[in-house]
Amino acid sequence: RTDYLAHDLSQIKKISQYSAIVLGRYFADKQIKRSERFYQKLLDRLHNAVFITDTDEKIMYINQAFTDIFGYSKNDIVGKSKNIIFPQTDIEYLDQIGSGAMNIELHMISKDLSLTPVRLSTKRFDYEHEEAGGIIYNISDLRQTFELEKKEILLERMKSDFKSMIIHDLKNPLTTIMGFADILAGGL
Repeated sequence: RTDYLAHDLSQIKKISQYSAIVLGRYFADKQIKRSERFYQKLLDRLHNAVFITDTDEKIMYINQAFTDIFGYSKNDIVGKSKNIIFPQTDIEYLDQIGSGAMNIELHMISKDLSLTPVRLSTKRFDYEHEEAGGIIYNISDLRQTFELEKKEILLERMKSDFKSMIIHDLKNPLTTIMGFADILAGGL
């Protein structure tokens, strides 16, 4: 009967070891999923648009700002080449400068096919202990900046026109008065 108990204890020990492994994996998976949700929420709350490509330049992820600015949903664009969102000339430029671009200005194609001026920075990343990785693209929408610049130029032009008009309007009466003063001075 003791052999039977020793065998049972051995089985119980194995079951508890396997249970510990399974529970360890369960809690690790739970922590990974929690971490993934956290980082996705973090990226989705950024004001800048972000998209991530794999080593084949296929889009793996877009954040909410990307959707808001360019109109693409995740279903529209995830899994497709990054080349569908850049004009050909900008694709060639991106290929020339590589994955370490900082604050370059170019255009991106929105879902409605309009061109959106952007400032773009890129950074290559690699997964730990793996060769494969991708590129993360950080994008600032420049439409508001360009609108402000246009308004500033218009305001400067209006100020210049106003100054010219004031100077002209002040010169005319002074010229008349000076001419009349010269006539009076010449007649005395």
